[in-house]
Amino acid sequence: MYYIEFLGNFYIASYLLLLTPIYYLYPSQLKIRNSYFLVICYSKFNVVQTPVESMSRFIKDMNEKGMAGLASEYRKIDVEDTPFGSHKSFLMNMAKNRYSIIIDVLCVDETRVVLKIGPAASGDYIHANYVLFSEFQNKFICTQGPLQTTRDDFWRMVFQERAETILMLCRPSEDGKPKCAVYWPENDDKLELSTVDVEKVGEENSDFETLLFKVQLRDEFKQSPFISNKDPLVVKQWPDRGIPSHENAMIPLKLLSLVRNTRAPCVVHCSAGIGRTGTVVAIELGIRRFHDGRKVDLAMLVKDLRKKRAQCIQTEIQYLYLSRVLTEYALSSGEPLSDDVRRAAESFLKEYDSKIKK
Repeated sequence: MYYIEFLGNFYIASYLLLLTPIYYLYPSQLKIRNSYFLVICYSKFNVVQTPVESMSRFIKDMNEKGMAGLASEYRKIDVEDTPFGSHKSFLMNMAKNRYSIIIDVLCVDETRVVLKIGPAASGDYIHANYVLFSEFQNKFICTQGPLQTTRDDFWRMVFQERAETILMLCRPSEDGKPKCAVYWPENDDKLELSTVDVEKVGEENSDFETLLFKVQLRDEFKQSPFISNKDPLVVKQWPDRGIPSHENAMIPLKLLSLVRNTRAPCVVHCSAGIGRTGTVVAIELGIRRFHDGRKVDLAMLVKDLRKKRAQCIQTEIQYLYLSRVLTEYALSSGEPLSDDVRRAAESFLKEYDSKIKK
């Protein structure tokens, strides 16, 4: 596909051939001096744009495809899904996987978090993956909701990675079904685990239920190179029983705004760690691409995300929700969108609401 496209533009093809060896030898210098090359490499249609051009193009694309087109696009992604790579550690630690019977919630080896502190007998495995893109200021760690037997692994990871915030996108139980273990001390008691002690130090009432914790390494592991968290760790919980409201796209946008201005990792989980978790991280990736002036292609965005965390965006409805939230973000961004673009957005959102309410 790329080869055919480049034949149609001799100058771009020549430019790429010239810069490709330079990029591999000096990637950091080339990234600074010629971001145009990197953007062209990303997608045959991905040219440098301003944020308003990126947002306008996205909105027009959503309106042209409509609900039926987007639904068809998602089904095509699932059929042509990205190869997930090796997942040997996942297969060797089935007891630590929340969905161990259904082998469709994989944890790929290439991006998995390797635990480096704690008892040797506990191993180095947790169902969690680093999700890092050049567009992000901070690193996301996407993980499953802890099991009762993996709470220590979860907090080992949080401590090791020096995370400052956990976004909890589910409740321990929803509709009578267990989704996640209660992995924190419910009272003022200290939760003593094999590797760390977790102490609740406060609560905050805001748009999101917020719990504050102090996490400290147990004495027998203090010779490790990992230091104690000096500041309270924040757990922000999704409202409305953990289910995103399709009528209110501002909820995930507000949630993401609270974790954006830091370089510390943010741990995100729901139950499987790929549905709501993948949707929220995909929203952030789309937002950052808007502001970088890049084309926001939903299908490509999901494919890129799945290379980091397999099977992200589980359902068609989550894919449609992603399109709505990014459209709402563009409308509220303050960018000078034209009247035509705003009308296209209104038309798309009206169709979305009609589709979802059926």
